[in-house]
Amino acid sequence: MDKEQTLTILLVEDEKPNRSAVKRLLRRQGYRFLEADNGQQGLEIVVNESIDLILLVDQVVSTMRRNAGKQLDPDLLNLFFEDMDGVLEIYHQFPE
Repeated sequence: MDKEQTLTILLVEDEKPNRSAVKRLLRRQGYRFLEADNGQQGLEIVVNESIDLILLVDQVVSTMRRNAGKQLDPDLLNLFFEDMDGVLEIYHQFPE
C-alpha cells in the first residue's frame, strides 16, 4: 500500500490488550492506526485527525453513538462490533 493510499483506522475499544493486538495486525498490513479507550477520546481524534474508518466496539457505545463520527464527517465509514471477535473475524477475511 502506497503512503498516499494508506488508510487511517481508529479503533475505539476500552481494553488495552485488544487495542494492542489490533494495532499489530493493522500496522503489519500498512494501515495508519489510531486508538481511543473511550467514546469521548474517539470523538476528539475524529475532530483532529483525518480518519477513514472507525472500528467501534460495543463497550464504548454508551459514550460514542454509532453515528457520531458520521455527523462530524459524512464520508467516514463506521463499523460497529459487539465484541473483539467480530473485529478479528473481519480482519481474517482479507488476504495478506
